[in-house]
Amino acid sequence: MVRGNWQRRVEKSVARRLDAKQCKQQKDEKKIFKRQASDLMSFLDQNANVIFRRQRHKQEETTEKKDLIIHIWIDKSPSSSSSDNDSPPPMDELWQEGEEHNIVSKNKNKNNKQQHYGQYKKKSSHPRSKENSMDSNNNNNTGEGDNEVEVVVPKLCRSHFFFGKCSDTSNPSKKKASSSNHHHNKTNCRFFHYPKNHNRLTDVCNNVEDAVSLSEASFPESTMDNEPTSDAMDMLYYFSISTNELFKSYPDDIHFCSSSSSPISGLIVEAMTSKHGCSIGSIVYFVVGDQFIYDRYRNGIVLEESELVVRERQKYIDNKSGNKTSDERSIPSIPLSATILEYVLTFLDDNAVASMTAVSRSWHREIGKQSGNLWRHLLNRRSWPIPTLEQGDEEDDGLATLRGAFISHYASVRDVECIKTGIDCLLSRKSTNELVGCVRSFESSKGSPQANNQCVSVKIWSVNYFLAAYSRDCSLRLFDNVDRSGSSGKKLCGEVICHRIDPYKKTKKRKCKLVAMALDETYIGCLLHVMDDTTEGEAFILTVLSRDNFLIDDGSNDETTQVIDIGQSVVNFLLSCDDVDHGLLQLRDFLSIDGDLDDIDVIVSQSLIGCGYGRFMVEVSVSIPIDDEESIDEEDDNVHTTLLFRKLFLFSSTMGAIIWMSDSCPSSHPLRPINEDMTLASVKMEDGGRYGSKIVSLSSVSPAIMNLSVDPSGNFNASTLIQGSDLVRNQILVDNRWSLCQARKRPVVMLDNQVVVADNLVRDEDRTKRHKSMISFYSRHNNDNFPNFDTLDLVGNLEVCHLIALRTSHVIAICRVFESTPDATDVDIEELAGQWFGPAGPVKPKISSYAIIFDVESRTEIYRICLVDDLGMYIGHNSTGLSASNGELPIQVAIDEDTIAVALWWKGVILTGNDARKTSSSHNQEDSSPSKCNKKAKKKKKGLHKNEPKEGPRRADGFSRGQSHGG
Repeated sequence: MVRGNWQRRVEKSVARRLDAKQCKQQKDEKKIFKRQASDLMSFLDQNANVIFRRQRHKQEETTEKKDLIIHIWIDKSPSSSSSDNDSPPPMDELWQEGEEHNIVSKNKNKNNKQQHYGQYKKKSSHPRSKENSMDSNNNNNTGEGDNEVEVVVPKLCRSHFFFGKCSDTSNPSKKKASSSNHHHNKTNCRFFHYPKNHNRLTDVCNNVEDAVSLSEASFPESTMDNEPTSDAMDMLYYFSISTNELFKSYPDDIHFCSSSSSPISGLIVEAMTSKHGCSIGSIVYFVVGDQFIYDRYRNGIVLEESELVVRERQKYIDNKSGNKTSDERSIPSIPLSATILEYVLTFLDDNAVASMTAVSRSWHREIGKQSGNLWRHLLNRRSWPIPTLEQGDEEDDGLATLRGAFISHYASVRDVECIKTGIDCLLSRKSTNELVGCVRSFESSKGSPQANNQCVSVKIWSVNYFLAAYSRDCSLRLFDNVDRSGSSGKKLCGEVICHRIDPYKKTKKRKCKLVAMALDETYIGCLLHVMDDTTEGEAFILTVLSRDNFLIDDGSNDETTQVIDIGQSVVNFLLSCDDVDHGLLQLRDFLSIDGDLDDIDVIVSQSLIGCGYGRFMVEVSVSIPIDDEESIDEEDDNVHTTLLFRKLFLFSSTMGAIIWMSDSCPSSHPLRPINEDMTLASVKMEDGGRYGSKIVSLSSVSPAIMNLSVDPSGNFNASTLIQGSDLVRNQILVDNRWSLCQARKRPVVMLDNQVVVADNLVRDEDRTKRHKSMISFYSRHNNDNFPNFDTLDLVGNLEVCHLIALRTSHVIAICRVFESTPDATDVDIEELAGQWFGPAGPVKPKISSYAIIFDVESRTEIYRICLVDDLGMYIGHNSTGLSASNGELPIQVAIDEDTIAVALWWKGVILTGNDARKTSSSHNQEDSSPSKCNKKAKKKKKGLHKNEPKEGPRRADGFSRGQSHGG
């Protein structure tokens, strides 16, 4: 007995869970069906002129006026009030009538009771259940023998409803096994058939067989005895609405359709609620006349607006074809529907589609807020990735998501094309269009960087302002866009400030070279490599200058610049450090045996990042000489050193010293060589008005990527290894023919929660080198169970040199593309034409610069364009920018939101982006018409005789205006 009680409790709990799950599913489905029905009502309101007015006009022109019927099928039994003179009787009355004619005795059970469709039957329960005992007690007390019963709704024959033929009529073997309970069902089908006065879907949609077939395939299967039945479907209830009765309060269609707020949906909802007792959420199929408009199980509206207009136009033409008068032959104007507009716009290019939004408000609303298919078509036309639609985006067909994806891709491509146009203007010495941006060429500017004075870094200062750092003269130059002289209205990228950051510019014994520059909200940090000609030694210094001093100082006052000796600061920090490390112990042992501080070798990687509030981070390798005389080479007199450690050091400009140290390599990996540079990258993060930085450090050879951060509150998070880097390295080096390029830097860029890294590979193929690049995407948040990473293989014989984040959704890869050239061994002997030895060795390959845009979310390439064709023609074939060991191109790009700055080695600079284009367009909108004073002056000047001398001073000649002898 105890087990039986437990079993019943388990069954009840399982049943309750299933009921709750089904109730939740039904609620969700009701919400979807209600939303689809609301869209149907909006569709009817928007296309009332075509759906109702034109069909009724066509019928009114005939001699006999006919009525347009609205056919509706619902999943809920309508109320009895729906049985009026025009509507057929309700379904439950037909069931009762069928039961009276049913005299088959084999359906009776042992209690001589019969199960009736549409009637009630006894609710099943266990013989010893509590419910059964209570029912027996009630029956004994009341003396009634009727038990609790429930309604059993018959199943509808699927093939008879959709196609007008029952599948059982063609199978004679089923006639004996099945019996009909309905007198109107002339066949032996066991399912319910619609009578003649109830229209089926195939009766009113006989001209759209394909649509009916699709509806039949999408209708869910019904279940009988908990088993699916393909021949049956759940019961649908039919009723109709007369448009003459619906529009009886409107004397004419013109008055009805010209009203500001169309009451079509309101009239239909009122008729369904008052006469039939049902809501719009119960609509399954909706047909107006012979137009199949709505199917619940095919995502709602199934009729396109363009198809509706074309059909009605063709019907109107067919009706008018018999008349020969010009007035009757003319077709009245039909408003251009949204679907036709959407279809027409697909034939235009992207610029034309963008211009169409200015035609009218309706076109602007259709293109920007309603045409989801248009944006999908624009994405597919360019082979751009379709974004993944979330559950909330599916309600509006993902219009906002698709539109945002296309605009984001298009804006990125437009920005890169503007960069290409600016580079062409610099190299061809032509002025650029104001819609592209502005450029500044250094070839004709006095005091501008000269040859081999390359730009090493570009940072965005503010909107339409950028800061460029040049290596040879250690200069910082601030540029902005200014008006070009004259009345052309064009913009010019002008140099505002030039400040030399070299602390030894007044002496000839030391030479400085600027290798890196960083910028935060308040300070400018520069990393300089100092060469001492007297001692032939080298050192690295960090110079920090505040933004305010940079703007007001002319460079003559050296006290405004703070200079920090990185080597000396590192040694002082290590000696006062309390941490216990194997490298620190070796350093202290070296100093305890009379080691000299000058013998400690500190080498800084040529990478600098800003962490906010005057804090800058560098990567340093510390080594000491080996105290072994045998290790000294007597011929070269070189002393071998041993590497102690490689660390990341954070400098503070306010304190003038190091405030934090962390590992740049994982402790489980061997130390990288001394001369191998580490690359640093960071992204700014904000919290409560304060700024911090997320940082990564990586080597050009080692696969390890270290992740650390400086919180906005000032807390330091130690370095951790990003997972998946070893797996990616093993994946890209599966083919033994490929090897890593030994470059100075490794291209890397940081996004909010991702790290994007490029690995360049090379192999020898027929005495020529083939290059390949692999882009890797890592997540900053480590997962112990599954490392999150993706890879993208770039097509072509290329090498990635820079990675730049283009806002948050795209990344630009600046690449070197190598065009293969035939080798001397590939030339046929018969084609040498008397040359005994053929070509003099292999020809150097042609190297060009390309920009590749790829989408971060989909990990796909969306655009590729050539920035500079044949770099050797412009910077020389022996330039370091074409050297594989350098790994960098002399093209620096900085992007911050809608401001883009580009520095093209020593040729010039470019300022573009949406902010620069806005400034140019707003300038062009200003009124350039001359004033009345100018008009009078011009009239007076025209009245002078050409031989009559002009009043006022003589015009200055060309030399006084600054022109040279060459013009």
